[in-house]
Amino acid sequence: MGYKTPHKPNVLDESNLTKLYRDAISDFDVVVIADPFASDQFGGYAETTEEFSGSGVMVLGKSIISDVNSVQEAARRSLCNGACVQLSKLTTVSEMLEIAKLVKKKGWGLAVSTESFNLCDSVVADLAIAMGSRQVRFGGLGKISNVQNYDRLRWIEETFEKEVSYAGSRFLSS
Repeated sequence: MGYKTPHKPNVLDESNLTKLYRDAISDFDVVVIADPFASDQFGGYAETTEEFSGSGVMVLGKSIISDVNSVQEAARRSLCNGACVQLSKLTTVSEMLEIAKLVKKKGWGLAVSTESFNLCDSVVADLAIAMGSRQVRFGGLGKISNVQNYDRLRWIEETFEKEVSYAGSRFLSS
């Protein structure tokens, strides 16, 4: 779409991009806005979080959350009300768990994802359950690693169906 890319002809400033999100939220059942602005557009993040978090919309600061210090800074500046912790080539499992613990302490929504490299197992699904995440972002079914994670979540649900329940609209609170 190019709305956040400065060299594209249809680039929108922060207020027009916020209007685009506002329209999408009112016209569709949007519950998550992930990385709504460029990572240095803190004013847009803060304005969007303030406007939409009361209506049950989680503003994920995926590109602005990279470590514990960035979570603390985002909280101080009210830049988002949710974070997507990501197992990546640059993040250890310990770092991921530390970030998730702080996100939950802040009362934010928590999503878990994986970078687009193949892990060839379902470890990220297990981590999402262990962290009490209410949302996962694994990607499409075209990659076997994504299918493995979704299959693992399905297996966990089937195995523990009496002990677990679908979060529904409660997914915003960790």
